[in-house]
Amino acid sequence: RFCREVPITPQSAVLEIGSDAEGKVLREIAARGAARAVGINPAFLHSPPGEIGGRLPDSCEMTTGDARQLEFADDSFSAVFSVAVFEHLLDFDHCLAEMYRVLRPGGYVFAEFGPIWSCSIGHHVCAFGDGREARHHKPETNPIPNYAHLLQSRTELDSTLAASVPPNLLKAILDWTYESPEINRVFFEDYVR
Repeated sequence: RFCREVPITPQSAVLEIGSDAEGKVLREIAARGAARAVGINPAFLHSPPGEIGGRLPDSCEMTTGDARQLEFADDSFSAVFSVAVFEHLLDFDHCLAEMYRVLRPGGYVFAEFGPIWSCSIGHHVCAFGDGREARHHKPETNPIPNYAHLLQSRTELDSTLAASVPPNLLKAILDWTYESPEINRVFFEDYVR
């Protein structure tokens, strides 16, 4: 969808925030004609060398990066692209300011994201323990009732889940929901603002 809505030309430089480790999106951007496609992800810091991107087209590069402090000059990119990442960006206002800074005049930010904190599954749980997983996008593994992360305290959710969730998985769920720096807990009105 991005490639249809945002013009990509042989002069385009595109920044992907939250690039996938296989470089699938970067490859697609390059295939659409971008002169340069750069993917950043802070998780790449923990990836063994050679395990990110594989063999990428010459116009692509992948690097460790944080949207709060983009290591690119002002006006470096004609577009910023991001899928399923905005809900994870901490210091969200600062991230947007950084994207604006690196965009060329008239550039685009295209982001598709969610679930956000204020929605029914905004806890965005991704927890593991006792040989099981709890994942928001797999309903059969998500024990958290809709909106519980907004309506219940950690202690209350602990009580709600204790009878049906093993102890180590329960602790991982509670830690993720109420303390994890992997989600930003930004409400819908904050994104609009």
